Amino acid sequence: MKRCPTCHANYDGKPVCRRCGTELDRIARLEQESIEHEEKAKAEFDRKNYPGMFYHARRACAIRRTPQNVKLFACSAVLTGHYDLAIGQWRSIRTI
Repeated sequence: MKRCPTCHANYDGKPVCRRCGTELDRIARLEQESIEHEEKAKAEFDRKNYPGMFYHARRACAIRRTPQNVKLFACSAVLTGHYDLAIGQWRSIRTI
C-alpha cells in the first residue's frame, strides 16, 4: 500500500493514517495475505496442482482485486474446468 485509501496521504508504515486516522494495519495485513495467496497459487501451478492453484488464486482475488489477481484466477478457472468463471473474470478485467 502506497497511500491511505481514505484520504490518499502517503503511507508511512504506521498502523494509523497520520492525516485522517484511518486504521491501516488491517488493510496492510489483508494486502499481505493476498500476496501470500498469489504466491501459493503460482507455486501450485508449478506443481501442476490446479485445484490448489484455483483455491489460492480465488482467495487472492477475493481479498484484493487487482488485474494480476483476476488474470491468475481466470487462468486457474480454465485449468480446473470452471469456464463460466474464467469468462466472467476476463470480462471484468476491462472494468478494473
